[in-house]
Amino acid sequence: MRVRLRLDGDRTELERGPYKGRNELVATFAMVTATSDDHVIELATRLAKAAGDKEIEIGPVVEGWDLTGTPRPEGAPLRFLLLRKADRASEAGALPAGVTAVLDEWKRDGVLGSARAWDDGPFTESKELIAGFSIIEAPTLADAKVWAESYADVLGDNEVDVREVA
Repeated sequence: MRVRLRLDGDRTELERGPYKGRNELVATFAMVTATSDDHVIELATRLAKAAGDKEIEIGPVVEGWDLTGTPRPEGAPLRFLLLRKADRASEAGALPAGVTAVLDEWKRDGVLGSARAWDDGPFTESKELIAGFSIIEAPTLADAKVWAESYADVLGDNEVDVREVA
């Protein structure tokens, strides 16, 4: 399941991909564990309302078993990424207070795996060109960089940034 959730007042609209290019800038993401597709849509709707967002993209986390074609292990969590799209406020560095409260609650309840605000860093244009990202667990930042270099070799002529996720 990959959908874009759009809020218009009290009305919620779901759009399934492929998408026509509109706002592709990612302001923040949250990786959440949900019990079903309906549950993750409820979570995304709550986050969008807390943020005052009009749109959040929802996508499943691609797990190791997805890449190898093996069956999903019994009891494995259903993990999704919620991508908040950038707007003038997020580009100015503002994170709505309601978002922090929702993320804190999800963390307490074991729903939130990780979350990150995308900062522009020294290369503001790179945020506009994100084709995807991988979340890995590595013992050190140096180990993550070694993995990223190997991954970049597989991708070919692409740049791979390494960022720590809390």
